[in-house]
Amino acid sequence: MTPIEWMTLLWGFALVAFVLALAVLGLQGGRSTCELQCSVACPRRKETVSCRLVKDVRIGQFRDVASCSAFANPRNVTCERDCLRLLNLGTARPTLRAA
Repeated sequence: MTPIEWMTLLWGFALVAFVLALAVLGLQGGRSTCELQCSVACPRRKETVSCRLVKDVRIGQFRDVASCSAFANPRNVTCERDCLRLLNLGTARPTLRAA
């Protein structure tokens, strides 16, 4: 084969490898969070509350409180979310419930 044919072949392989890499990264780039319906010991109120926690499944840490029974409007969570810090440190554990 001539040098130009070799270069064309190498560029073809490089293009195929690039497309495959994009496909693999695209498959892994899907949904990165999930919501868990659970009960948690609220460190502020010193009571157990029902809540929906948002968890980052890629790193395994809780990111947000989507709703909490400690508030009149459970979707309007206005506290400092100290429960997330304790959950991520491993000093507290949620009690999972059916959604």
